[in-house]
Amino acid sequence: EALRPKLHNSAGQTVDGLKAYVDIDEFRKYLIEGFSTCPTELNISKFKIPTSAISLVASYMWYETPELFQINSFSYSYNSSGIIISLKPSYHYNSNEYSQMLNAFKKNADKLLDGIKGNSNLTDVEKALLIHDRIAVWCEYDNERLNNGTMPQASYSAYGVLVNKFAVCMGYALAYDYLLFQVGIDSEYCSSDLLNHAWNIVHVNNSTYHVDVTWDDPLPDKSGYVKHTNFLRSTN
Repeated sequence: EALRPKLHNSAGQTVDGLKAYVDIDEFRKYLIEGFSTCPTELNISKFKIPTSAISLVASYMWYETPELFQINSFSYSYNSSGIIISLKPSYHYNSNEYSQMLNAFKKNADKLLDGIKGNSNLTDVEKALLIHDRIAVWCEYDNERLNNGTMPQASYSAYGVLVNKFAVCMGYALAYDYLLFQVGIDSEYCSSDLLNHAWNIVHVNNSTYHVDVTWDDPLPDKSGYVKHTNFLRSTN
């Protein structure tokens, strides 16, 4: 069965759950490198992940590895011991298309991180704020195409934000998560089925906050204008 999980509600549970089975940094690197050429199958047996954790793998791929925007869905195989052997994906794009798209993705990410990444004079709060603001100025909410039913799949991804400059909340949250990761700030994608909306959980100064770049990007779009109503908010 092809897996395409619903938006998950509890930020951090996917990562924390997977940490029971794998070194999360090693697993992330393996997935990104392994899927870079869009193979028909990726063997992950060395991680010894049980089939009971397949939903964690799926959620991690969709919501915590924004670089994998080429993957549409996947099925999986397992052995008699209940260990996942391989992931068998379907793709939105072929390997040549994805390679070109990923280059553009990383190039524009570098533009948005210019002066932020590697800048020891900035605090994590300042970095999180600058990235929040730059995304909101850079990208426009894809409202018209959402309403008329012509919105492309890319608008649900970080690629929609970084390259097309049009996205919906899922794309905003994935792009923010990706850019924060690049500057060493921990965050997770978070969503609510009730709100039909996604945002980020961000960890700075040993505290946990909510950040919603989408709701801080005015609609209709106002060039160069960003709100901060939903930056570093408590759960209350």
